[in-house]
Amino acid sequence: MTENKIATSKNNIDFKELTFAQVREDVEQRRPQLKEIMQAKADSLEKVRQLESFSKEREKELAALKTKGIEIERLAHLDALTELPNHQAFVKEMQAELMRASRYSQEMCICLFSVDRIDEIYDKYGPLTRDAISKVIANVIRTSTREVDICAVYSPVQFAIIFAQTQQAQAALVAERIRKKIGAQVISYNWESFSITASFGIASHPRHGGSYEDLLAKALESLDHAIERGGDRVFCF
Repeated sequence: MTENKIATSKNNIDFKELTFAQVREDVEQRRPQLKEIMQAKADSLEKVRQLESFSKEREKELAALKTKGIEIERLAHLDALTELPNHQAFVKEMQAELMRASRYSQEMCICLFSVDRIDEIYDKYGPLTRDAISKVIANVIRTSTREVDICAVYSPVQFAIIFAQTQQAQAALVAERIRKKIGAQVISYNWESFSITASFGIASHPRHGGSYEDLLAKALESLDHAIERGGDRVFCF
């Protein structure tokens, strides 16, 4: 019985040694495959890191493009010379303000104005002086209106102001203040100085209509009346 136990124990030892030898041999045989697997895992991890890095860079690019797109859209609605809203932006804002005024039964006004004898000034002093005048006027109307009011370039020779929630008499007072400020400006050109004047036409909602076309037509008519009466004045019906 003792011999059987010894034999069994020996057999077990031989079995363990054999198994270990087989495992070692198997590992040796599989070493190239294991190396390939580990390399594949390393490559996969590197690809994951590259993808994460690319994703972050892409997010930054998209954010930059979005910001750039917003800036491009903003610039598309500005007059390049004065940095005031251009005609397209004016039309959009005017229609939106009319909708608000109609919805809440509020008054609002539109003011159109132009520099008197601007063509004579252009012919005498050239386009650079006209550009300088436009910048001066833009600064005057910016500093003379509220934040809720919208100042814009209606055409190359005309400016516009949208007075939100404003009665016609109040708009006329502001226009008169702007007229006086413009008249007080001194424009210099080649050691020569001169002053300018401007004419203003005002129309109001709902007195002169409820549509963009009606209000604009009445404002232009008022402006024509101001010019016909010698300019340098504010006119409203």
